[in-house]
Amino acid sequence: MKSVNKGKLFIHMMAFVLARAVFFEARPLIPGMFAGAFAAGIRLPGMAAALLLGMAGIADVDEMVKYLMGLTALGILFALYRRASGRRSGIFGSALLCGLVSAGIAAGGYLFEGISDGKLAQVLAEGVLSGGFAVICSYGIRFFTEEGRGHKKNGEQIVSAAVLGTIAVYALPGPGAVLFYAELAAFLCLMLMGYWQAAGETSSYGRESYQDITRQRLTDMADSFERLSGAFLKLAVPKKTYPAGEINRMIGDMSERLCGRCEKCSRCWEKNYDVTCAAAEQLFLAAMEKGSVEKSDVPVAFSKSCICMEDFLAETNRCLAVEKMKLAWYNQMAESREAVAGQLKEVARIVSEFSGELYETMEASGVREDTIISGMKAADVQVKKVSVFETRGRGIEVHLYARCRKGKCITVREAAARLSKILNRRFVPDKAARNVIGKEYSGLCFREEANYRVLTGVARLSKQGGEPCGDNFSFLYPDNGEMIMMLADGMGSGAEAEEQSRAVIELLEDLMEAGFREEPSIRLINSLLVLRAGNQGYSTVDLGVINLYAGTCEFVKAGAVAAFIKRGDQVEVVEDGNLPAGIVARFDYEATCRKLYEGDYIIMVTDGVADCGRGREKEGWLAELIAEVKNGSPQEIANTILKEALLKHENIPADDMTVLVSAIWKRQ
Repeated sequence: MKSVNKGKLFIHMMAFVLARAVFFEARPLIPGMFAGAFAAGIRLPGMAAALLLGMAGIADVDEMVKYLMGLTALGILFALYRRASGRRSGIFGSALLCGLVSAGIAAGGYLFEGISDGKLAQVLAEGVLSGGFAVICSYGIRFFTEEGRGHKKNGEQIVSAAVLGTIAVYALPGPGAVLFYAELAAFLCLMLMGYWQAAGETSSYGRESYQDITRQRLTDMADSFERLSGAFLKLAVPKKTYPAGEINRMIGDMSERLCGRCEKCSRCWEKNYDVTCAAAEQLFLAAMEKGSVEKSDVPVAFSKSCICMEDFLAETNRCLAVEKMKLAWYNQMAESREAVAGQLKEVARIVSEFSGELYETMEASGVREDTIISGMKAADVQVKKVSVFETRGRGIEVHLYARCRKGKCITVREAAARLSKILNRRFVPDKAARNVIGKEYSGLCFREEANYRVLTGVARLSKQGGEPCGDNFSFLYPDNGEMIMMLADGMGSGAEAEEQSRAVIELLEDLMEAGFREEPSIRLINSLLVLRAGNQGYSTVDLGVINLYAGTCEFVKAGAVAAFIKRGDQVEVVEDGNLPAGIVARFDYEATCRKLYEGDYIIMVTDGVADCGRGREKEGWLAELIAEVKNGSPQEIANTILKEALLKHENIPADDMTVLVSAIWKRQ
């Protein structure tokens, strides 16, 4: 037996009561409720019967005929519209048609009597009220008839339902005192529901504006980091020479320490001040140019007059050594400030990019929450909350707060399979998700499965057989539908180079897993290497970020050898002229994007492989070698490239050697 929709039954009962309400000697709720029912998808014959029966006991024959004609006209017009367009008219279209028909029927009643100004106002009022009530009734009907957890009541529906409820109480017959209290109760209900609606609107506004507020605050934070970076950069101005004021200060300090005890001090620094000062300045300039001063550098006149020449020369050299140390420390601090300024600038960029990404994540369109709830319920999964998000170029994420019903337990993979059937997309559970959905509510995350998959291979060889390889690599699979190839080559070879490259790879993994993009990640690592070891700690960095949804790869290189894309027997070379990380404090690393196709191989090598060409152009001979390699598994290709490179160098490694290969295929 077909179940009865309680909401629709209630609406028909309410229509019976609302047909009794009179406004300005008219019953505008009759056509308004009829038009609202059409816009809300309610069957019109049943609604017309409820309205006519409602007014039958209190209206005269003329009124009955008038509204019967009005409902008939509206029914015919709605049927013609639906037949012509294949769909129902919208809320406001139905309301406009309702107002025009109601005004026309009302005017027809006065046709033979003549329409006075008062009657014209009555006609216009009935038309406006009928159209207005059509809008209110449409929203109110939806409030009562739309069922399921996925249907969220909005502000218009809540207020419209409250208005209809109040009018229904007003239209009820009964003694005066009872009617008064009923109207008072309805008024209080209206206030309560209005408060509910206001709270709901505020909450809705809050949900919609939280994104804007958060974005604005993140933008302000990025601006603050940018200003702080500028302040540090102003302090990061190195000194190459000593200004005149510094030289005069050094001369003054030296004369006070050495000459103050000399018996001829007043003759040198008072009577012959200009000659003595010029001689001392000449000595300092000579010392800065040569590194130190000797007796031969002293002017003849000053040499004859000074009785402490040996002590004067020694003090000049000592003072200059101290000032050189101060200058070196100042310049090192300036370089550190420049590196810190670069880090702050990168933090500002990262925060700014993150604030921009807030608008790339949005509620997915075309996915009904009630469809997910009812579909999962059929698999005995009770869903309490649903959130569906879509990230540009990264597919859909579905977040559920759910538990199993009837004492059952199912795996998250079974739930993902069920969700895939519901939404006609392939979903996989989040890596961090629990394996089983139990009896208690818990949060679950499902991500749309990527369009592509990758296989990888790696081949390595140390320069010295017993020493660690100075190259390090990683294949990273973050939770955003990407696969990241990382390759770092530390300066030199052996344990020290291995430590440098390993630190770079580990830091890259931490940054990329945290959601940082590739360019700012390398810039941050560059500034850290500058701070840590000056010019003694650089490392090449090679990144290939494969988007498994779009089938693209972004390459970012810092001093690395060119990468190669093998497509059949064709090879594309991807190169860049950036410096290795850790050489200069400020450097911009830009990404290069390439489209990938099914069966493509992405190949990265370190300079130990490229240098095996014995004077030939690195990219040229490697591209020829890769083109000749037969297609196979990524591991086979990596082994072949390493083997062939060694043969070209008489089986003696030119440096630490590493080959990374990734192959991309579409999922079936």
